[in-house]
This record gives sequence, structure tokens and C-alpha cells, in this order.
Amino acid sequence: MEKTPSSPTLLVGCKLPNGLVMELLTAPEVDPATGQIKGRLLMPAPVGERCVLRGSNSLLRLSVSAIGPPAQGMHRYATTRVPEEFGREWFRRNAELECVKRGLVFIVEDQRNPKPEIRERETDPQTRTGLEALAESKDPRMPRAPRPGAPNVATPDTESMAQLTGVAHEA
Repeated sequence: MEKTPSSPTLLVGCKLPNGLVMELLTAPEVDPATGQIKGRLLMPAPVGERCVLRGSNSLLRLSVSAIGPPAQGMHRYATTRVPEEFGREWFRRNAELECVKRGLVFIVEDQRNPKPEIRERETDPQTRTGLEALAESKDPRMPRAPRPGAPNVATPDTESMAQLTGVAHEA
């Protein structure tokens, strides 16, 4: 498939942090009588081109001090243009992949204005990957700094250590 400026393309959204490599593989040869794969097929060979989808981490701007807000709009899906024929065939062959079924990788239907569709997918709980960044102010898994005047829970007192170890500590 030759990419030319006039060839039709699809806009594909991807929420996977590191993106995805799309490639079409050769179909194994199947014996029509038995339905079994002929020969040994260790790894099918890719056919034609491959397209690399940008992942949601590609939206983050790196600065010297910290990671900034998304550079591509306000959503956490990256979008990549792929040749239409290739993209439709890839989605047809891979419709049963978990990332396709759950909407983590999808074809954007409205090519001219993708933001509403992407925002709608963003609020769907099914599209959570579990690899999203932690929200520092809201997530209970984030480490908290000790409050002023509160005991340091990282260093147990000697009485607690004596109870744990069974050895009395003399001060």
C-alpha cells in the first residue's frame, strides 16, 4: 500500500500509554477437509506495511521540572492517521482483541471533529486501562507527607519494637 497525499486515511484513537504497532499477518494455510492448520506455523509473517499508533503518553510535554498537561487537546487519547484500506482490514481481523472490544483503540467516526467522540469515550469506565497516572490530590495510594506535630510512623517507638521482637530495649 503506497501512501500518497490523496490516498484516503482513517483517524485512529489509542489510549494505550505506549501506543500500538498495527500490522497484518499472513493467514495460516488450513486443510479444508480437517480444518487443521497445515505444517508448523511458529510465527506468521507480516504482510505489507505496519503503522505505529501514538499512545496517550505521547500527549505529555516533558519539561525540565515536571510533566506538563496534554499537548493535544484536553483528552488522554492520542490520534494517528493510517491508510483507510489498511486500517479497516486491521480492525476487521482484530475485532476480538481486548483493546479493540473495550474501545482503547478505535476508529474515530467524525474525522473532522474528533474531540466530542473522544471525550465521550474518556468518561466511559470500560475504557480505563489501569495504567493512568495517579491524581496526586485524590488518590489514596499516593504517599502523604507527615503533618506537623504528628508522630513519624516510619520509625516505630521502642515500646512497639519490643512488642514485635520480644526483646526489651533499654534506653
